[in-house]
Amino acid sequence: SYTSFMVFDRSTGTRVGLQELLDPLSVQSLSLIAEREFRSMKEIPPDTPINQAGFWFEDEKFALPSNFGLTDSSIIFYYNSYEIAAYVNGPTELVLAFNDISSIVPDSSPLHPFTEK
Repeated sequence: SYTSFMVFDRSTGTRVGLQELLDPLSVQSLSLIAEREFRSMKEIPPDTPINQAGFWFEDEKFALPSNFGLTDSSIIFYYNSYEIAAYVNGPTELVLAFNDISSIVPDSSPLHPFTEK
């Protein structure tokens, strides 16, 4: 099986990527937050190379997938089987609550209204 999320702009119907939701600096910050959550979820210490824990990230560097979806309260990043680990490990779903990323979402982002406290 394969799961694919798609995010669309309601007013234009065009598909939206992270680059339309966040500026480049915010995407970098989001990646750091996501890596911390991923390592916590998979019980990988910060000083352990990520691929040593059985993953297949290019150049031993955590990377966000382009496959993501939005809920009313979170952003979901979804790695299908074989994308970052063996099939036997299954897919990996990484959920980041908007409350946890509110500090990196610029006021100009379409996500800003959802991250306001």
